[in-house]
Order: sequence, then C-alpha cells, then structure tokens
Amino acid sequence: MSIILHPPELSKGERLFLHRRRKGLTWFEAAEFWKVPGKKYRQWEADEREKAPYVNISAPNVIEECILQRRRWKITQGRLAKKLNLSRAWVNQMENGSADKYRLVLFWQNMNGQPPVA
Repeated sequence: MSIILHPPELSKGERLFLHRRRKGLTWFEAAEFWKVPGKKYRQWEADEREKAPYVNISAPNVIEECILQRRRWKITQGRLAKKLNLSRAWVNQMENGSADKYRLVLFWQNMNGQPPVA
C-alpha cells in the first residue's frame, strides 16, 4: 500500500527506473541490458516513448516512493534540499538510504499529492 504516491500506480517508465535503481545500473548499462540505444532507454524511463517494456517489480519501498514523487513533480535534489533546509548531498544520502529518511518521508506525506510551492 502506497503511503506517499498520488496516484499510487506506477507508469512503465517508473517501473524501468526502479528496476534500474534496484540493479544498481546506470542509464547506459540499462540500455545495454535492454539492447537499445541510450537515448531510447532514457525516453522509456521518462515515459516519453511508447512501447517501453513492462517490468514486473515489487511495490516501491518508502524511500523509492519519495524519489518517485520527486521525479513526478520534476524537482531536483537541490531544490528539494532548499525546501528541507538541508544540503543536496544530505537529500542524496536520504534517498540512497545512508541517512535517516524521516524528514524526507514527512515532507512528502505532508504534500498529500499536492505540488510543492516553488
């Protein structure tokens, strides 16, 4: 059950992104995995191209939900860091699971599916 994502359904591109992230692949490596040019893979992941492969993955964990929500609103880690009054590096560490995720999760839960005000 999704606690942050609004809507909770994942697009094909989001599924590809999570698949790549969970395998620890770069865009280039993921393109090689799918045997397509890098540009095409990036377009798949951004949901800018039809006929992207469907990847059957498990539900995102809470950190992945936070990352997907940030991506959906097209917010950089730097911009999110300013909103949280933290450094971009700290946001990166929270998203990678090497720092406490409490403030990150709380921020997105409080957004309740609404875009953060610039």
